[in-house]
Amino acid sequence: MRVKAHIATSAILSGVLFWIYRSPYVVIGAFLSGVFIDLDHLLECYLNYGLKFNMWKTAEVCEECRLKTARFFLHSYELALGYALF
Repeated sequence: MRVKAHIATSAILSGVLFWIYRSPYVVIGAFLSGVFIDLDHLLECYLNYGLKFNMWKTAEVCEECRLKTARFFLHSYELALGYALF
């Protein structure tokens, strides 16, 4: 998912959660989790391309599935509880 899509989706989800829980902490947690969940893409590109790592190519490489190997540590359902607790 592209950065703009993560921001839009996170904003909508945060709005729904605010309507349900009326808690700014839940809203902030949901929004930040949704936006920053893709930080592992930076790590993946570095692990795949080493010092040739280029931040601006990261999104392109990940979106076009050109990684040699993919781990995506922050993309597991097991971490959803941890994200929610954070």
